[in-house]
Amino acid sequence: PAVFGLALYQVNVILARLLASFLQEGAVTYLYYSQRLIEFPLGIFAIAVATASMPTLSKHAAAGDLEQVKTTFNDALRLTFFIIIPAMVGLLVVGEPILAVLFERGRFTPEMTAATNHALAAFSISLWAAAGIRMTVPVYYALEDSRTPVKVAGVSLLVYLAAGLTLMWPLEHVGLALAISLSSMVNFGLLLVLLRRRLGRLGLRRIAVSALRS
Repeated sequence: PAVFGLALYQVNVILARLLASFLQEGAVTYLYYSQRLIEFPLGIFAIAVATASMPTLSKHAAAGDLEQVKTTFNDALRLTFFIIIPAMVGLLVVGEPILAVLFERGRFTPEMTAATNHALAAFSISLWAAAGIRMTVPVYYALEDSRTPVKVAGVSLLVYLAAGLTLMWPLEHVGLALAISLSSMVNFGLLLVLLRRRLGRLGLRRIAVSALRS
């Protein structure tokens, strides 16, 4: 199931590029380059925190200490948001000059930079949710439940398809980016709801207060 879950993510990426190919020239490029910038803070911080917390989560889960599982998850998610939320705001505020420095040369014009930045902004609004998914899924794995994240990923894929087909025509490539953001938020929300049903209170109010402070 874990491998299938990873495959679903790749299907999501393939679908995004496939739908973008029906839009104006350059749409696939705008999505590709904006996604590269989004994956930078996710790879450097969110995945690193999730990887570091996995052994502790697994140890407590194996010992049946669910309170410590919840505490570790709460601390890791607050740390992730402490880093990711400022990164999200930074991409929203200075995304265009960053894109210009990285990509604007040769045939990549200022107009293309602006179009890529629009997609980047649409991706950025859900950066917190994407990071939250990376942190929540390992909790399920620590509890030896690899099926639930796959089922949730399947639901989020359907949400992406519905939102993408609805938004791609009026908003073009930005609509596809917004659809991925909506899908990420639904994915993270469902993971939290189902985890709370299984473990009880997760300290979500504490996490929310910490996120607002960030």
